[in-house]
Amino acid sequence: MSRNRICPVCDAKGLIQKTVSRSLTHSDVTEDVSGFLRSVCESCGTVSVDPTQSRHNKRLVQKFRKKADGLLLGEQILAIREKYQITQLQASKMFGGGPVAFSKYESDEISHNRSMDLLLRIASESRLVFWRLAEIAGISWSKDSMSYATGRFKPVENKTHNTRVSLISANSERYTFAELNTDIAANSDQYSNLSRDETQSATA
Repeated sequence: MSRNRICPVCDAKGLIQKTVSRSLTHSDVTEDVSGFLRSVCESCGTVSVDPTQSRHNKRLVQKFRKKADGLLLGEQILAIREKYQITQLQASKMFGGGPVAFSKYESDEISHNRSMDLLLRIASESRLVFWRLAEIAGISWSKDSMSYATGRFKPVENKTHNTRVSLISANSERYTFAELNTDIAANSDQYSNLSRDETQSATA
């Protein structure tokens, strides 16, 4: 890092960023966590933490607390959202919290609650659960983006919130959630790719 930054105590140039470890304890869990940032003045030896370093350090603490509480970490929540290719706004409508809060869940700025954690885990393991949540939230999918072969698709918000979610298959048939359930039961081999064993779970 550049040494041109000014020391807040002696006003000399020469602040050097250092990385240190700290011992953290939460919920009876103690762990040495590395990666905490601070600056040291070459002239007077003062140790300081600027706002950017402080935000980084707070995220490390929050991440440790989430881990100690058995909650999904930010990168795991992001992986679930990217698995289904939904926006933070759409995710907030399905799982709660609001789009701004959901962004903070993913960056480990704040923790989500236990109920949301369980809902995210179940939706990650079962696409049918995910689709049902999407139906309730008023989210549907466009024809070009749906692929049963990969299980990936791009949801778009149903702004009327009155039309049931439509899932469009390769032969252009539209499915409501209930119809999809029936079709999967009758053609289990065709939909075998929907099994959670086909894709690695985002929470593994």
